Amino acid sequence: MLEADGIGLYKQTMEKAGMNKEERLRKLIALRGNTTHAGEREAASAAIERLIGRGDVVLDTKKVCFFKFGNAMEKRLLFQVAASVTGKSAKRSWVNPAKKKQVGIELSESEWAEIDLLYDYYKRMLKKHLEASFVAFVLSNQLVGEAKSKSRGEMTKEEKEEFKRIVSMMDGAKYARPAKQLEG
Repeated sequence: MLEADGIGLYKQTMEKAGMNKEERLRKLIALRGNTTHAGEREAASAAIERLIGRGDVVLDTKKVCFFKFGNAMEKRLLFQVAASVTGKSAKRSWVNPAKKKQVGIELSESEWAEIDLLYDYYKRMLKKHLEASFVAFVLSNQLVGEAKSKSRGEMTKEEKEEFKRIVSMMDGAKYARPAKQLEG
């Protein structure tokens, strides 16, 4: 009997084709990397996470896997995520001279899949955190002008959580004002 969800159907199809778990992981990784549909990418990511999380798949062959990054902070984040997954910092990394915003790390396929998933998530969370940190810094140091009051209505649950996070950051973001250099 076929399962209702697409991953269950995919799993049954792969099992019928005689595909083992390692082959299934490779196919899911390829699907996630090549699809243009967000739903398909999310479903493939979830299936990869389930395979890796259960410990069903351990691919030990190492190869150089490349990751894209946008700036120096994202590159640092990538190495931190890689260290948390592999349990050690990358001793060597490869840079493609033609693609300066890419770095290669020697990993197994299962390590690559987990790092790729976590790096994407933490990159989004870091961006969100930096924006909240900037707002806290500006408010804490009173770097604002007069604002016209607008009635916005009730905040959503997510907005309330973000506001609480910003307020908690404000204590650590206060710096003394520099002395005025010009009189007048």
